[in-house]
Amino acid sequence: MAAAVGRSTFPSSAAPHRKCSLVGISCPSYLPSTKDLAEGVRGEILRPWSMLSNMATSLPSSTFLTMVLICICNAEIALFFIQLHLVYDYVLWYSDHGQSEIVKFLLSKGADVDAMSDLGTPLLLAALKGHPSTLKILLQHGADPNKVAGLFGIIDVALHKSYVSCVKLLIQGGANVSGINHLAKAAEKGLTEAIKCLLEAGANPNVVDRFGRLPIELAVEYGTREDVEILFPFTSPISTVAHWSVDGIISHVQMEIKQLEDDNFVEKRISDLKQQAAEAFKKQDYLNASVFYTQALKMDNFDAKLLSNRSLCWLRMGDGERSYDDATECKKLQPMWAKAYYRQGAAQILMEDYDDAYHSLLRALELDPGSQEIAKLLLETIEVELILEPWLLPFGFPRDMAAGMLGTPMSHLGRLGYEGSLSRFDKLLAQMKVAIVGLEL
Repeated sequence: MAAAVGRSTFPSSAAPHRKCSLVGISCPSYLPSTKDLAEGVRGEILRPWSMLSNMATSLPSSTFLTMVLICICNAEIALFFIQLHLVYDYVLWYSDHGQSEIVKFLLSKGADVDAMSDLGTPLLLAALKGHPSTLKILLQHGADPNKVAGLFGIIDVALHKSYVSCVKLLIQGGANVSGINHLAKAAEKGLTEAIKCLLEAGANPNVVDRFGRLPIELAVEYGTREDVEILFPFTSPISTVAHWSVDGIISHVQMEIKQLEDDNFVEKRISDLKQQAAEAFKKQDYLNASVFYTQALKMDNFDAKLLSNRSLCWLRMGDGERSYDDATECKKLQPMWAKAYYRQGAAQILMEDYDDAYHSLLRALELDPGSQEIAKLLLETIEVELILEPWLLPFGFPRDMAAGMLGTPMSHLGRLGYEGSLSRFDKLLAQMKVAIVGLEL
């Protein structure tokens, strides 16, 4: 029966329509019956998408899956799909395409509202594509607005795409506004309503972005006077602004922008800040060193070395997340620079993300094969992973090669026993932490 469904030919969109009992939407009557689909799906239990893709090639509309699921997904079929974990994929697909009624239907049949794919959760996909109605339904069904996929949170994605309606819904749904500097992004985008909403939710306007700029300074440069006036009552006075007022901050930022047009001024100022940062670093005053690097980045945010050095400052202060963020930005600017990957790997070790640390350090070693310090940290990372997962070698690394690099038979780790493994693990972690905090500029 599955083959018959797969070979079906469909007439034009002018074909008679029948009413779908599920959501009351008029759909083409030429679609296969529920019974036919049920038999077809059961016949293709391991390959249900092959049948649907065959049907898709004959439909006049790219929204074929929408019509199929609305017309033929009765409770029996929906439950069958759920058992195969296919509805999760459908929720993700429809969230991505803004089909809110189908998302609601699938969720009512038990689909996981926070199902994770390589692209993220349904909520993230709805925010990414700017589908507020779908996003609202997902939140009403308990979707987590603070679930992070990769480097970005859901509210970050909505702000980046300037979808203010989605930002408002996410905040109403409990999105955390006190972590990443959302106000800076809203100010940089000139999103007046988002700024208001974030302030009402308790966002802190006195946190600088990674280049040392406050939201109010970004509002002067990229937004409107209204944005500056909204932020001003909530912003603490800036010591370098002579007259603390709306006009005073506007004049101050405009003067700084004009100074940046003078290449000689910028070059000398950055040179002075680098020297001050290096001196502070030698004194182990990592906080002030990071401040000087931040001030330099405010004048030149394309200097990868500044980001690398500040990443190391965060590392010395035990802030793995900030160190990782700077290393990631550094890598974007200099994708073929070994130190950028080395910094990233060190930060990942501090955050106990050994799997990703391995990949970062391996790439660093590929770019700088003669580096002994990178090789040493990479090998220690491999051994940590072997202790954590002794039944397999992670990363797809050749077992014999790993044994040779570690200088010990693979069976040695297995003979350590539970207590021995813990002892070896603690020793390795101590060695690795000493190594990463001992890194130099």
